[in-house]
Amino acid sequence: MNKEQMKPKLPTNTSHRARALRSINMSRMARLLFASVLVFALALPQVFEPTQAYGITTEIDAAPDELQQRIEKSAADYDTALKNVASIEKKIKKNEKKIKELEELLPIQRERSAEAVSEYYRMSSTGNVFLELLFGSQSLSDLLANYEYASRLQSKFLGEVERTKNMAAELNDTHDALKADRKGAVEEAKRAEIALTQAKAAREEAQRKAREAAEKAAKEAAAKKAAKKKKNEASQNNNQGEPTGTPSEVDWSDDKVAFVKEWKKRINKYLKGSPMEGCGETFAEAAWDNGVDPRWSPAISYTESSRGLYCFLPYNAWGWGNVSWPDWDTAIRDHVQGLKRGYGYTISIEAAKKYCPPNWQHWYDVTLAQMETI
Repeated sequence: MNKEQMKPKLPTNTSHRARALRSINMSRMARLLFASVLVFALALPQVFEPTQAYGITTEIDAAPDELQQRIEKSAADYDTALKNVASIEKKIKKNEKKIKELEELLPIQRERSAEAVSEYYRMSSTGNVFLELLFGSQSLSDLLANYEYASRLQSKFLGEVERTKNMAAELNDTHDALKADRKGAVEEAKRAEIALTQAKAAREEAQRKAREAAEKAAKEAAAKKAAKKKKNEASQNNNQGEPTGTPSEVDWSDDKVAFVKEWKKRINKYLKGSPMEGCGETFAEAAWDNGVDPRWSPAISYTESSRGLYCFLPYNAWGWGNVSWPDWDTAIRDHVQGLKRGYGYTISIEAAKKYCPPNWQHWYDVTLAQMETI
């Protein structure tokens, strides 16, 4: 059958011919619409599939080594000591205020007590007024009324004396409490100072070890590169050379407040305009608590998700396993702790090979370059 024979036969009558043409056009439109729907349906899973991270790491549950235990303990001890100092200082202020109030009221109360004692003595010295009131009663109702009156008088006199004694005792007790609180504040301040010294030493040791490891790796990479060049061997791993450069060092000589203040500002500047904007303080606190380079986690978020713009799971900006979080604060603290425990103090070739095995050299270079901009 040739092409002419395959064409649909149209009626010779004009009205019938028009209806036939409309029927053919409708049939073609239906087939076209069906094909469009089919293409969209096939593409739909890809359209709504979560964006995958650049490199997903699976090793996220490492146990802390001895140095990391020291780092985390020193951070906890320091925070506890500072909280204790703050709590004691509140008690000191409260007791100081109470002492001031008591010292103002006690002279007045002593005057009242002296007047009450004097009046009580006067009434007793001119004959026992209390007995006269009782025995001078003319009826039972008078007796009860006089007894109640006499009791109130005696209670008033003795009550003023008792209040004076209680106020004086309270003043002495508050002075003792204040003295103990001040001593406790000094002791907690010493504990905080010791913990801070230990924290600084542990973090500086972690940084030193990372620097030594990086220098060793750099020498090994240089030697390997020189050997390859001598033998005219082609560079492997996607024709990329060995990573160059190591991260600059972080100043751990400040206390936590000063450290967080500095790095909060720098990281917030780096994250400006991203979904994680304003999270600099969380990154800085987590870095201090875990003794990790404060630039590392923010820089990985750039490499993996453009600083949280393309998360493959909720609040997972780092290609961190298959984990999601309820908010940035929790996510950041978990990621920073996981980095230090499983990957070290800062970026390294070894860490890059664990974090992004397929393309670790590029991952290392991009992440390091971002770290140095923070």
